[in-house]
Amino acid sequence: MPLSATNTITGSQKMGIKFMRRPDLKSSDRLHIATTVLFAMLNKHWGTISGMAKQYDVSRTFIYMLASTLTKNDSVIFGKTDQYAESKSVAFQYMLSLRLEGRCSIQATSSIMNRFLISPNSTGSISQYLTYFGSLLPNTLSSNNRHEADLVLSRTISQQSMK
Repeated sequence: MPLSATNTITGSQKMGIKFMRRPDLKSSDRLHIATTVLFAMLNKHWGTISGMAKQYDVSRTFIYMLASTLTKNDSVIFGKTDQYAESKSVAFQYMLSLRLEGRCSIQATSSIMNRFLISPNSTGSISQYLTYFGSLLPNTLSSNNRHEADLVLSRTISQQSMK
């Protein structure tokens, strides 16, 4: 539109509109999208996000943003809980016990943790955590006793998880 003496450029036209809140997409719809997507992500239901994007005519990025916002505000909605930290601590204990005491492979550790619904239980996560835990230890231990080495590792990890 050419400029004339009767029309002016608004602030949003100068900066460019990043997004426009759609009046037809109410808060209840946004909450429904976010909870549906979180449920799908947790239960690994593929295609749900794309389906919701088509159904509501929004971008997948917008849907991920809604899910992220709901996740960030869950403590406000449901109250604070240390359950997640406790469950991770338990998962770390299982990883270390199965790997060091049970001498299980990473694949076997993953299978056992998956069987008992302990997360994170993927082989990649277990490998990364065990590598990280190993990096917390000194390069050499002055003991020949394997049980003592396991104890040192467990104490080191407990101290790191408390920080």
